[in-house]
Amino acid sequence: MPFVPTFGARFHEMVSAGHDCIGWSEDGETCWVSNPERLARDIIPKYFGHSSYASLTRSLHAHSFNKITSNNIWSHPSFRRDSPALAKTITRKRPRPAK
Repeated sequence: MPFVPTFGARFHEMVSAGHDCIGWSEDGETCWVSNPERLARDIIPKYFGHSSYASLTRSLHAHSFNKITSNNIWSHPSFRRDSPALAKTITRKRPRPAK
């Protein structure tokens, strides 16, 4: 069975690819999005099965990423520029059990 990249691995690949509308902070501990519209139109479809920035942000939240500022800066303890293997360990949050 072929390897299917996890969300974290695909997102790491997208951030690391050198696109001008998404990239790493200087220290490699966070990532930024400078142009969500262009990201959705030109970049997201190359890595995911959709072209929606809103869907990407929902996925980021579902995988425990935190939006640091209103300027679209994101972080996750296992998402670092120099640790692509660590990004593969990022999992989706489990739903809370119904009461």
